Amino acid sequence: VLLGDVPGHPSRTARGQLRMLCAAAGTPAARADEMLEVVGLAGLGDQRLGTLSVGMDRRLGLASALLGDPHTLVLDEPAEGLSPRENSWLYGLLRAHAAQGGTVLYATADPKEAARTADHVVTVDGGRLLADQDVADFARTRLRPRVAVRT
Repeated sequence: VLLGDVPGHPSRTARGQLRMLCAAAGTPAARADEMLEVVGLAGLGDQRLGTLSVGMDRRLGLASALLGDPHTLVLDEPAEGLSPRENSWLYGLLRAHAAQGGTVLYATADPKEAARTADHVVTVDGGRLLADQDVADFARTRLRPRVAVRT
């Protein structure tokens, strides 16, 4: 589960943060370095959390979520604040997770992002299910321009 920024003391290193999470989960500490490699932060393991950019912080959050080799990833607005390049990297990683048999569930307020990146879209508004459809149906029915006139 990744919900926002990575919590941790700003003076802790990225590697130290992941090793602490490994210890808490009973996962071998070597997994921390493996995940830094997976998310493209291998050379930045000694960087302090307080100095990470938004993109690096998001990568570290994904490394944290992947430590236990989960089948399902649950992400809240994973692309928020990312550059187009980081966005492309992120969705490549999530597609790879899905291609290996994993499930990715993420929330987004951007319907175009959902249409570009998802296989299946569930639309919820105010806690109510509005639609549950494959991405082609979603793009056809939810992305049409709408005009409302009020007098």
